[in-house]
Amino acid sequence: MTEEKDLSILYTKKFTCPICEQSFESMKLRESWLKVDRYESDLNALYNGIQPSFYQVLVCPFCGYSAVESKYQKLKPAQKEQISKAIMGKWSGKSYGEERTLDEAIVTWMLALRIAELGHFSNVELGMYSLIVARLFRLKGDKESEMRFTKTSRDKLIEAYSEDEYGGFPAMHEGNTTYLIGELSRRIGDKKNASTYMGMAMKNDLVKSDPRLMDMTREQWLLVKEMDDGKENI
Repeated sequence: MTEEKDLSILYTKKFTCPICEQSFESMKLRESWLKVDRYESDLNALYNGIQPSFYQVLVCPFCGYSAVESKYQKLKPAQKEQISKAIMGKWSGKSYGEERTLDEAIVTWMLALRIAELGHFSNVELGMYSLIVARLFRLKGDKESEMRFTKTSRDKLIEAYSEDEYGGFPAMHEGNTTYLIGELSRRIGDKKNASTYMGMAMKNDLVKSDPRLMDMTREQWLLVKEMDDGKENI
């Protein structure tokens, strides 16, 4: 994966914060310009150049309200009140509207995760936000933090699956949820859950209908069967 950056892929867009109602600008990425370099086994797409996750979270520089663009204005009155009470008057005023480093991208996603917790977002959203944080820590080389957020993600996705809850995060369904639970369980050394959920993914019709996901499931299923109990498997 190349480290070269084409900054013409970035552009500035104006937003209005639903909490403090102030306007601000933030850089966005022309994702249609990107080309996938490869996929990791937790379904993470790695791109040539800038990674989309660096710019997916909007952060209000005035109050700190943070969320992905698709969720930014979609707050119920109760969520808005809860979030407002929790963050108003506590923000340092830092702006994340310019080009972001990896560390800044991590901060923006951790802010978004905190807001999602305050707003009682769905378990699948909390699980996927945690997974994105884990992926960014992997990119940084911080294995301890990666494993911590991987476990958080896995636990939230189990809750989502048990409640048949897939709404709120694009392209998530029973098939890729069971695959992810199995793979994340494998990564944190939980062979029991890795075997259970990867086995379910192997039999899932939605997985079978996706050749790339089915191939990945077969490959990871073989690794699950070779696992040592209680040992992290990356």
